[in-house]
Amino acid sequence: MSSYKEKSIMKSKIMILMLATALACSCDNDSEPILYRASMMGFLQEDGSFNGDDGRTYVFSNVDQSHSWQNAERIITVIDVTKELSENRYSAKLIAYDFPLYKKAFVGETPQVVDSLGTDPILYEDGWYSGGCLNMINTFTHGSMDVQHSVSLLVKEFPTASDTLKVRIMHNAAEDQGDVAFTFYSSFPISEYLPDDGQTVLEIEWLWDEELHKVYKTIKK
Repeated sequence: MSSYKEKSIMKSKIMILMLATALACSCDNDSEPILYRASMMGFLQEDGSFNGDDGRTYVFSNVDQSHSWQNAERIITVIDVTKELSENRYSAKLIAYDFPLYKKAFVGETPQVVDSLGTDPILYEDGWYSGGCLNMINTFTHGSMDVQHSVSLLVKEFPTASDTLKVRIMHNAAEDQGDVAFTFYSSFPISEYLPDDGQTVLEIEWLWDEELHKVYKTIKK
């Protein structure tokens, strides 16, 4: 992926899912009728519209078409949906947005790949499957924001002999050590590793506090 997307995890971030709750309490919804408020990830289109992971397309009524998204493809948004334009196409007001780390997963658990991707601590806070991606909230600690950290997803095993797709979150801290927590969104496309039919067990691993942790999620392509 481009250097912009890799570096996007190095800026301070607002927890958008928490922000959505606060906005629901603070906004004056009487000023403009809304069908619903939503917080979701999705893909930006060339015309500036937003293809949400819910399968609908949203046209932002309060964003000029000349607005620069810094060549980002995937964003997480808080939106107020104001009216239906046509089937599965809606007008929406963009309330807040942020850029997740979005990059292709690595495949193959060789010592060389593991070393290059890094085995530094990283925390899995939460995760979900949508838009063909494993989306997560992650945290690592740092000592200097001037050091470029790298976060990747390693696909360890495909659901062939079993129904499980095994992945591990990898973190290369570039020898940066500290105790300042940095929390961010990440999104890794994994649909190509899933069978077309049936459910798959997603096994997610991460290293934290010198221990290997795991969580299991049942997903469907």
